[in-house]
Order: sequence, then structure tokens, then C-alpha cells
Amino acid sequence: ESEGSFEYGNYQREADDLRSVIQYFCERNHAITTILGHSKGGNVVLLYASKYHDVPTIINVAGRYDPKKGIAERLGKDFMEVIKRDGFIDVVSKKGQYRVTEESLMERLSTDMHSACLSIEKGCRVLTVHGSSDEVINVEDAFAFAKIIPNHKIHIIEGADHKFSKHQAELVEVVLNFIKTFIQEGKELFWIRSVQIYNNVVLPGADYSSQDFIDMQTTLDSISADNNVVVPSLR
Repeated sequence: ESEGSFEYGNYQREADDLRSVIQYFCERNHAITTILGHSKGGNVVLLYASKYHDVPTIINVAGRYDPKKGIAERLGKDFMEVIKRDGFIDVVSKKGQYRVTEESLMERLSTDMHSACLSIEKGCRVLTVHGSSDEVINVEDAFAFAKIIPNHKIHIIEGADHKFSKHQAELVEVVLNFIKTFIQEGKELFWIRSVQIYNNVVLPGADYSSQDFIDMQTTLDSISADNNVVVPSLR
């Protein structure tokens, strides 16, 4: 279990945490060439790319274009009134209970993904994968990213929900093909054996329960069985 404390927003700090993880591996002679994040993690890897410019391939899986959206569904329509009055909101869900502080909420509300994406360098290749039936983050967010990120490819998986519950094999194929295309262009040096990639893939936090993450990790193992998978935060 992580010794860190949970925070509802924390986007920028998680990007900085990711920086520490990448530096840790780089100092040990591991070249980090790809970072992938799902849901909130998708936002984190994009924020990382906008700030540090040292990872050439970014994969955003079902990230949210506007962090202001989706809050009322989780915290209640009167969330601003409640948090201004009490300073926090306690949320109870199927995944457990957590506290949203006013500070963490304001951090999420102030996160500007539009400006961040405009700061991603043209040399950085970005793939956005989204499910057409995503019940948490509307598929239109994927198209919003596609409009402003310079070197961007979008792939919509028809019928897939937010967790790609019945479409994980297709998700693996899309991600793998994107990475393999880069390899074939001669821009990175990887050795490929079957569908296993000897690569370093960093996976930031996602909106998963522990079992959800285990299922997704099993899927990602099909992409990179002999890799280093690092999860800075898990919700």
C-alpha cells in the first residue's frame, strides 16, 4: 500500500510524481520512451508532456478534456455550496469512502487541459483512445484533444465503455500497433518478440478499484510482458 494520502484533484502533483518515477529509471539506465495513462492518468501523462518534453510517445486512454465536468455527478449538484460551508465533502461509493477538500477541488477546477495540450511539442507523438460508449467521460473529449494537440492520432473503439470491459483485446492491439509503427519508422530502438515489448511503460493513476487495476494490468502485460510498470497512484 502507498504511504501517500489520497487527494481528489492533484493533477499537477501527480505529473511531478511521474517525473520523479521517470528520473528514477533514467538514472538506472532505463530509457523511458512511452507513458500511458487511463482516465485521470490520461490527463496526467498529457500534463507531463506539456511540462517536461522528454518522453517521445504519450498514450491517453479515456482522459477528460475539461476537468470541470463530471464533478456534480460524483459530489452532488450543490458541491460548491457544501465545500465552501464545510471545507470538505465526504464521498461514499462502491470503491470506498474518501474526503474531497476545498484545496483539492480548486486544484482540479483550475487545471487547464486546453492550454497544457497547446504546450506539447510537435515532436511528441500522442495517441488518444476512447470508447464510443464511455459512460464516465464522453467520447467528444477525445475529439477535443484531437483538435489542439499538434502530432496526434485518435482511435475510437466502438461500443467500449470507460474501462474497456469487453474491448481490452482491441485496446491492446491499438496501443501495440501505435508503438510498433514508431519502431518501424526507426525512431526508437526496441526488440520485439511476438506481442511482447521490452520497453518501459509508466502507468499513472486511474479510476480503478484494486481488482479493476489487476484486470487492466493483465491486459497491459500483453503489450509489454518484460517491462517496468509503475503506478504512482491508484484510486
